[in-house]
Order: sequence, then C-alpha cells, then structure tokens
Amino acid sequence: MTEQTVASGALCLIRLLPLLKVLESSVRQPVDEVIRGCLGSGEIADGVLIGLDEFCEAVGPLQDFDHPAFFEQSVAGMALIAAGAGEVEWSSADARVSEQAAGVWSTLTRLVNEQQTRGPASPTVADFAELERTAQREDERALVSRERDPMAVIRRADQLASAGPAMTAELSKVSALLGWRPSGPCGPQCTWPACESSASNCVRRRAFRPQQRLAARLRRKQGAEPRPWYLISINLLAADDKPFEFLTEIGTDGYELRKVAQYMDGRLVCVDRDHQRRGEVELGSERVPSWTELEADEDLHVEETSAEFFERRWKEGHTGFIGHRSRRSRPIRVRPHGAARNEKDVQDMSEAQDQVARLAWLDEEKNTTVALLLVRYCSWHMDPKFGQWFGQARDALAQTTSAAHSVLRGETPDLASLRAELDEALEASDPDGPPFEAEITDHLVFATEVLDCLLAPDETDALVQVLEHADELAEAHDEMAREELPAGHELATVNFQGLESDAREADSGTPVDKRAAVQRSEKFADLYARVIGLSYSDEDAGVGG
Repeated sequence: MTEQTVASGALCLIRLLPLLKVLESSVRQPVDEVIRGCLGSGEIADGVLIGLDEFCEAVGPLQDFDHPAFFEQSVAGMALIAAGAGEVEWSSADARVSEQAAGVWSTLTRLVNEQQTRGPASPTVADFAELERTAQREDERALVSRERDPMAVIRRADQLASAGPAMTAELSKVSALLGWRPSGPCGPQCTWPACESSASNCVRRRAFRPQQRLAARLRRKQGAEPRPWYLISINLLAADDKPFEFLTEIGTDGYELRKVAQYMDGRLVCVDRDHQRRGEVELGSERVPSWTELEADEDLHVEETSAEFFERRWKEGHTGFIGHRSRRSRPIRVRPHGAARNEKDVQDMSEAQDQVARLAWLDEEKNTTVALLLVRYCSWHMDPKFGQWFGQARDALAQTTSAAHSVLRGETPDLASLRAELDEALEASDPDGPPFEAEITDHLVFATEVLDCLLAPDETDALVQVLEHADELAEAHDEMAREELPAGHELATVNFQGLESDAREADSGTPVDKRAAVQRSEKFADLYARVIGLSYSDEDAGVGG
C-alpha cells in the first residue's frame, strides 16, 4: 500500500478511538498500536495483528448493528486493512477504510435517531456521520499537502487526538442512551482476551478453528504446529457437464490428501491417495497454492470449512450423489414472479417441495434454511444507489438481514413489527419506476414472503413459494450477469443457481453447521451484491440526469 493509503486509514482510526474507549473495548490498545505503526515506523508486531484478527473471529459474522461488538469488530477489521493485513476485496484499501469508517458513524447516527424517536426526551447528540464526512475532507487536504509539508499529516493526527476527550464525552451520552454495557465478543461474561469465562460459545472452544485466517498464519510463522485444513473451491467458469465445486482435505505439507468433486446434477466423485484418479477427477500432484494466491484467482470462489463438513460430504461422496439422493432435478428456469405456472414450473416446484418434506420435522433447521435465504438475497442494501431516493427500502432490507442473523443465533426478534415495516416500504415503492426500484421491489416482496414463513413455520405452501422465488432470483441474476457485464468480466459467468442449490444441500444436514452456513451465504451475498451494483447505472436509479 502507498504511504497515503496507510496515513488515510490511520486518521480514520484515530477518530474511532473514543468510541472504543467508551465501550471499554479490549481492541482499543492494539488499534492504537496500529495507528502508531502506520504514522511512525511502519512496523506493527505480529502479536497486535493476531489479537485483532482473533477478536474478529470471536465475534463472528452474526452481529446486530445495534450491538457494541459490531462496532468493535468493524474497527478491528479496519485496523487490519490499514496495517496491510486485512482482506481487501474489490476496492482499494484506502477507500475501503474510509468507506467503512463512514458506514460505522452513519450506523451509529441512525441508531441514535431511532432511539430518540422511540424513547423519552434525551440529550441532543452530534450528527456523527456528517462530522466524519467533514473530517475526511480535512484529511484529504492534509494528505494532498504532504509532499510540500511532510509534517502535515502528523499535525492532523495531533489535532484529531486533541479532540478525543470531547468526542469521548459526546459518545458517553450515546452509550447511555443505547444502554450499552461493556462485554466481550462471546457475551456479557466474556473477559477477552484472558478467556477466564467458561462460555460455551468462546471462539477458543469452538471445534472449527480456521487455519487460513491471518492469526493462524502468523502463529505458524512464529512456530505453531501446522494442521490439516479443508478447502471449498468453486470454479465460476465450469461448464455444465464439468465438476464445479471441490471439497479438499489438505495435509500439513500443503498437498491434497482427499477430494470430493461435485457436478451440477448432484453427482459426487471422491479421490484420495489410494485412488488418485476417477474419470476426469484427480488428486493434485502439486502443492496447493497459498491462501493469498487462491483468493486472487478471479475464476475461483474459495472458503475454508470444517473437518466435520468435509467428512459429511466425503461420506455422501461414496453414495455417488449429494444428500444420499439417486438423482437431482435440473436447475430452475426463471419465470416472472407471480405468473401462472407451466409444466416446467411444476417440475421445478417439486424440487422445492422435496426440500420442504425433508425439513418438515425439523423446525429449527427450517428456520435456519429460511433465514439464510435473507442473508443471501437481501444483503445488498449498502449499494450507494439506494441513497438519494430509496432510504426506506434500504433500511427495511438492512433490518431484515439483521433479523435473519438474530434468528440464526437462536434469538427471537420482533418479526411482526419488521413485517409491518416491509409492508410500508413496499407501499412506498413503485415496481413500474426506474429499473433499480423494480429490483428493490422484487426483493422487498421476497423478504415479506420469507418473514411470513418465519412467522408461520407450519405453512409448507409458503415455504415452497419462498424456495421457488429464491430459485427465480438466482436464475434472473445469472442472466443479468451474462447480459449486463462486459464479456470477460470475472462475474459475467457467475452461477447463482449452482451456488444456491449447493448451499441448500450443504445446509440440509443435521445438525446444521451454522458458522459454515453463514459464511457460505455471506460469500454468495457478496457476489450477488456486486452483480447488482455493476448492472445498474445511476440513471437506472433515477439519480442525476
């Protein structure tokens, strides 16, 4: 990263230190050390990065926006990016940190406004989002003048630090208003990083400890014993008659030990050291590339999974088909939502009914399956094209995905109130408006259908309809990627239908590995949001002229 990138991230982090102080956060000290390294020597101890990454892992993906740990994890992740160690996906690191910082302050401002609207009269607090936008403009001026005035950024950092006590006092009012209490990533009794608590959900007691996260890699660098790990890789360019997904067990020497290949029709093929080739599937003879190289391959979607998930798939592989099924229906073909069904639609519906039948006696797994659909298809509310005209819809979708995460944690969010808010957002939407608004409307309809399933889990017809609608969304956005993105673009051949079908099969085991399921759905959501974001222009959203 450039010096300007590093400095930009550090300045954003300085403004977030008072928030960590008010939260009595255990990541405040390592974030401060990252700031010092970015603005000083540039050296940041591995232990600091390990602590930040392990905190992010401990919090995990299931966080409500109104929970203190959401803000702590966000800041810790920004610190890793500023240090050059975090995962930066499709945008530059400096933009990523500044955008995330603006998003954190915007979320905090929204929470305060909502609480003040609902509750009794309370002290007036600052508009943190506007303060951050102004501050970033001032940062830019300091960064631009750095060449002729090398101390400009340091003076800017000192200025921000001197404003820290006043911001701390302002944020203390926010903490009191929101009823926040100090806690660790595992809950109120967590004493992170000492881990004196016996909380069953403590990250250090979880069976699945990823081996390719930054913390694990740095610990191996310091001498920790390597362990086998398990890779899911999806070939985004795979032909229909070729395997598209591979689950691989990788030994401590970096070579493949076992592998299961999956075809689009559900067939599975297993290979191992004793049977290194079956048909066109064979065990790799070269060392598996590094995690960094795997993630950089634009033709692949990769994620790490657990030994338990691999063993379940390996066992299925010896039956020849995923889910112990003798065959699998062909991929769904899209029809306009709400239109009359033809013979092909009836065939497609049978696949959804089949999954419903398998879930009929498992209420928790049914709720998990349905909540994961919201994660996959309604997590694109951060698209900036929502900003000018579609704020109500954006907030409704954001609250919907937050509620989905709550359901996945076993909590009971107020779904009835959220259903009413979705109705209001739908009433305010015009399906015949700009193309982007029509896209929003379809997803609001989908969200209401999913909530109806969660509110009435015994209504199997509603669940069939939701699964059908998800299939339609997957196929429609496969077509969108092919038609709207330029030829050769990394996402032009994305296969949402295959990913959706695979996710459902992978998440249909009992018990469901919720951590792996959420990670899989969030990867899907990332690709889905990118396709939508790239396929619509500002003009499609009614922005500009």
